[in-house]
Amino acid sequence: SKKVISLEEGVEFGYVIDIAYDESGLNKIGYYVVEDESESEFLLLNENIFSIEEYIVVENFSYFQFVAEKTGGLISKAVFDEFGVFYGNVEKVLIERNRITKIETDRCEICRKNIMAVKKGFVLVGFKRKKHVDRKKENVFKTENVERNVSIQNLKSYANIPQKVNLSASYYVGKTSKSDVFGYNNERVVVKGEKITKTIFENVKKHNKLNELFFVIDN
Repeated sequence: SKKVISLEEGVEFGYVIDIAYDESGLNKIGYYVVEDESESEFLLLNENIFSIEEYIVVENFSYFQFVAEKTGGLISKAVFDEFGVFYGNVEKVLIERNRITKIETDRCEICRKNIMAVKKGFVLVGFKRKKHVDRKKENVFKTENVERNVSIQNLKSYANIPQKVNLSASYYVGKTSKSDVFGYNNERVVVKGEKITKTIFENVKKHNKLNELFFVIDN
């Protein structure tokens, strides 16, 4: 929400609405800025910024690049691992020297090294699997130990996660959502604290987000 001003024109151009990332989604390349006059969105690259304090300062308006659609935002995106385990929605992104070092969701914190990819609709994370030998057993065998480098708070244990998500409308209708749910194109399909209706259920189903809704409704 920082305001952006131009030295040459001597006026305020607009305000920041989001951070712009590179193709990997893990490095900050600049900001998306909305122009006050036209309400159009523009890209302002890091190298074209004169200074940043309470305001962002540029030399002139020529450094703003018009964009038809901004991409790469992380805030509010759902976070999953390759096995379909849900780690919450991104609430905060920590950046040092234009590199993402960590993301914080409403459930946990995840380090950069565990972020596998930033997709259009979600963030994919992965955790190292190490094989070790359990020598306490009479018959020696190999097991797998998942090393999760995250501080998980209030995350449902794997034992409590059902093998199949309930797809019946009657299961959801009347229950309250404990967090926002975002669908395709980052559209908010459920608002935190909202009671689920048949219409909301059908919209969530259309956005293929029933699996996420299952874990955030008040049971």
